[in-house]
Amino acid sequence: MLLFAGDGGFAYSVQELEVMARLSLPIVTIVFNNDTLGWIKHVEKKRLPDGFISTDFHHVDFSVVARGFGARGYSVRTLDELDAALGSERAPTGPALIDVATDQWATPVLRFSSGGGE
Repeated sequence: MLLFAGDGGFAYSVQELEVMARLSLPIVTIVFNNDTLGWIKHVEKKRLPDGFISTDFHHVDFSVVARGFGARGYSVRTLDELDAALGSERAPTGPALIDVATDQWATPVLRFSSGGGE
């Protein structure tokens, strides 16, 4: 089973890695890590011309956190590294987490109509 999450949202439920490890659940979590609360930051970019409010945070390497909970952890920066990590988890015997470095501006997460709505 694959679980996809952003780093900000995943931080709200990171403790579930302990449950996954304790129960040996074969779940591979892929965390898109851009060191920011992406949706909020994109909204603020449109609505707050003077800057951002509490959207950026210190980098967390969730692969290290996963290992701390007893899961396997991978930190990837390239497509080749991602392919290798996914290949290692084709048939997981317990939980794993793949921390994928992403750019916070590469792909907008929200679209705004010309009327200003989301």
